[in-house]
Amino acid sequence: MESTIKPVAASLLPQEALPAPKKENQLVMEIIPCLSPLLSMAWPTIKPLVEELAEKSMGEFTVFDVYKEIYFGSVTLYMGSVVEDKEAYESGEPTKKTFAGYALVRLEKNSAHIWQIYIMPEYRMTNLFEVGCEWVEQEVRK
Repeated sequence: MESTIKPVAASLLPQEALPAPKKENQLVMEIIPCLSPLLSMAWPTIKPLVEELAEKSMGEFTVFDVYKEIYFGSVTLYMGSVVEDKEAYESGEPTKKTFAGYALVRLEKNSAHIWQIYIMPEYRMTNLFEVGCEWVEQEVRK
């Protein structure tokens, strides 16, 4: 699957307002396990975004609810980052890595429910959502 981030057509914005495509930018998705030190490192990154969504949820959930669901494994946290050189990143070489968003997915017996997705504003006019969802779907089907 190609995971290159590309601008998408937008009928409401002039073409010059779209970000310029960068061939080398690649989406890297990571699963953050529950009860893991990785969650302690990831939480400060997503907490302000969770707060924003919780405020807009009209009481449907709180920030504590989200943390509890991730911590105890009721939902799976997927974090996405854009890297300039995916091959260098995967081989451990230094490369620029920029947080792009996260997804919370509840795995059911025969299905998966996407609870939350947050994409950073600078990537909202790209195909990041599509690429990320394809990756999550492949992981869920494993």
